[in-house]
Amino acid sequence: MPEIANILGVAGHTALGVTLASGVLCVLLGISSKTAADLAVTYRRQQNLIILIFIGLAVSLSILVYSLVTDQFALKYVVEHSSTQMQVWYKIASLYSGQAGSLLIWTFAISLGTLLLSRTRTASFQARGLNAITILTIIILAFLFPLTFLSSPFELTSRIFTEGIGLNPLLVDPTMLIHPPTLLLGLASTSIPFAISLGMIVSKTSNVEWSRSLRRWTLISLLILSAGNFLGAWWAYTVLGWGGYWGWDPVENCAILPLIPLAVLLHSKPLQERLGLFHTWNLMLGCLPFVLAIFGTFNVRSGLITSVHSFAESDIGPYFLGLLALTLLTPAILLALGGRGHSVMHNYDSVLSRETGLIINNFLLLSIGLVILGGTLFPVASELANGARIVVGPLFFADTVGPLLTILLIFMAFTAPLVWTKTLKKYYLQQIKFPIILALLISVFAVILGANGLINCLAIFAGVFGVLIHLFEICRAITKDTEITSSPYDRVLQPFKRNPRRYGGYIAHIGLAVMAIGIISSTAYESRNRFTVEPGDSFALGNYSFKYQGLWGQKPGKNGIEIEAGTEVTLMENNEIVSVLRPGRRFFYAAPNQPVAIVDIDTNLIRDVYVFTQGWDEKQVAEIQILIKPLVQWLWIGAGLYIGGVLVSLSAKDNSLLKNS
Repeated sequence: MPEIANILGVAGHTALGVTLASGVLCVLLGISSKTAADLAVTYRRQQNLIILIFIGLAVSLSILVYSLVTDQFALKYVVEHSSTQMQVWYKIASLYSGQAGSLLIWTFAISLGTLLLSRTRTASFQARGLNAITILTIIILAFLFPLTFLSSPFELTSRIFTEGIGLNPLLVDPTMLIHPPTLLLGLASTSIPFAISLGMIVSKTSNVEWSRSLRRWTLISLLILSAGNFLGAWWAYTVLGWGGYWGWDPVENCAILPLIPLAVLLHSKPLQERLGLFHTWNLMLGCLPFVLAIFGTFNVRSGLITSVHSFAESDIGPYFLGLLALTLLTPAILLALGGRGHSVMHNYDSVLSRETGLIINNFLLLSIGLVILGGTLFPVASELANGARIVVGPLFFADTVGPLLTILLIFMAFTAPLVWTKTLKKYYLQQIKFPIILALLISVFAVILGANGLINCLAIFAGVFGVLIHLFEICRAITKDTEITSSPYDRVLQPFKRNPRRYGGYIAHIGLAVMAIGIISSTAYESRNRFTVEPGDSFALGNYSFKYQGLWGQKPGKNGIEIEAGTEVTLMENNEIVSVLRPGRRFFYAAPNQPVAIVDIDTNLIRDVYVFTQGWDEKQVAEIQILIKPLVQWLWIGAGLYIGGVLVSLSAKDNSLLKNS
């Protein structure tokens, strides 16, 4: 069907061209408006142009999806990333497995955010929203340029193909149907706080509506980007076959870096709202997540770093380096030229106050971000300095970020009972007394069970203390509701209805503390061993015994998979069969030398028994790796609590809620 593909290619290029022209017109309208009357008229025209931009990108995306689903191999992108053997969902997943497709999703996501922001009807946004809309349109144009001229997904092939290469084998997993698009959407969403902050910097004005809108979009970005990272950790754990969930890979680091300034901004905004502090600093914090998102995009596409997640080196790497410099320097220079406006001196009545706790927590968060950024860039810096690339591995991050996170958890817990301006010492000690005692007792019990190492034990205490102190605060708020007629259910929900911003944050903090307990337990106290066995052999690890039954194999005949094969292992405890596990390998037609692990896990709330088959020979002698990971499921439970807490915080009814016309 080359003729249909040719038509689709032309239609895709045309849609991108119309979108590009609409974007240019939208920017010209924005920068040409001078008077208040011009602003009102221009704002309405820009709204219409943003709709046209969104429709143009939606059409482009739909054309590419249709081409992938219907096997239009006259398009180069379809040949390189799809095949007739793939199920329709994995054909759609091909959309983000290549550079051009992922950039198109990025651009579409930014246009969606711009459309939502442009429909805000408050007077303050009509007066100054023009800056943010114009800035977002410039960002859309910055992504449209390489899509149109450097790396188009609608490029035609030079000859006829009847089959494609297929999806990257690592992406043939159900989690990868939602992890990459969620992560891309999260990274793209950071453009909205960037545009709002830069709009305030350009206009040199601010008000409550802008501030609340910035907070809301920061929460949205934090929510989506966190979910994307959690899904990536789950994919690494269940697919890659090494038993971990975060390897401190450079691209993983680039995905988590934008979360740091987002979290700092959320905890710095109350200081601005209540005390008038950190106005300029918060504007820069609003810009940094998008700057770091562009930094990650540059890393993935430049060949600067080596990663299982990165694309091959491409021509658009230098382009994104220029875009990175532009997004970083523009707000920094404008803030520097704007002087010290909005600076406020605050007299601290007491060190024992919520503002002190927030400042310390923000300092620790930024320190963690700087360590991650420095460790990610150190190999490049060392190569530039002496010609030899010195790799910074997971051990460096564990030895630096781990203790900092532990300290952060402790200070986060100690901050929860603090009040603004001054906390009475007697009141404060009364609030923290029981959580500390209970956390110490639980930590001692953990040591009796086998916990060891100062940092590990301190991390366990920090996690338990963090859970307890926030639970105590929530319970205290519930008991304050003295309405006798209210039901227990209503009394429990009352704090979250009355102040979702605070108590949603407490749930998110509990989630982080629970995650910390799961992480430290499953890494510091895991058991692992590798066994070389013949069919019928038994072996043991910890309190569990295993019996290798033999090999299994099958030919799925879909998604480019040639053969799935592996070992059958019986898991027993106290001579009773717990489960039969079937770990193995998945071999692909297009990449026979790149098998993908099939991990099998027996899981409960106490531990995971993680089984992975390294390989086997013609005599069925197999090499099987067993890991026993205590409490690892609490990592995922904590992640769910964290996401739930952010959703509760988002339910706060600010006046800046988007109101469609």
